[in-house]
Amino acid sequence: MRNFFVVLIICLFCISCGGISTETLIVGSSKVPCTGESAQDCLQVKKDSTATWEQFYGNIEGFDYEPGYVYTLEVEKEQAKDSPADASHLKYTLKRILDKTKMGQDDLSLKGNFSIATFMGQSVADRAMEMKFNAKEGQVSGKGICNRFMGTFTTSGEKIKFSQAATTKMMCEKPELERDFFQAMNQVDHFTLKQDQLNLMKGDETVLTASLKTEE
Repeated sequence: MRNFFVVLIICLFCISCGGISTETLIVGSSKVPCTGESAQDCLQVKKDSTATWEQFYGNIEGFDYEPGYVYTLEVEKEQAKDSPADASHLKYTLKRILDKTKMGQDDLSLKGNFSIATFMGQSVADRAMEMKFNAKEGQVSGKGICNRFMGTFTTSGEKIKFSQAATTKMMCEKPELERDFFQAMNQVDHFTLKQDQLNLMKGDETVLTASLKTEE
């Protein structure tokens, strides 16, 4: 009997060494540019609703991604074999879709291309900063102080939340200003939009102001 339990423990140990585990992933409603050995678009994922979005390199086997939806997935994770240099060293396989939510109309009301006029109370009109809201995909892109960026946004009434933006990696003359800009974007919680004038706010503080560009 003792030998039986010893063998059972060894078998269970060997199974656990296989490295297969199950976890839940939340997948964002749009992909963002990411850089590996070549330029590509990556899914945005996070482990729970309070976490920040992360770029997901590679793919999830069995998962048919459709833009415009936020997914909650149950996946199996294991060590990948012979994965490309710009892909994840982990292999993910879909077990089941726990939730699939289409972005509602309230999430798509903010749209258009805006020129940023001020940031934290100082004029940045000479920096050619801009933000473009893609209503159909719930996606935001544009130019900060010197780097371009892309991410997603959701709104409910005047409440707004931005994902962690993916950015290019150009050197800036004032890197601290660029850093402050992207950090501030993550803290914005509501907006006002009146007569083509956009204000992004954090509590009672105005983070930036922008004007809707006219179509050329």
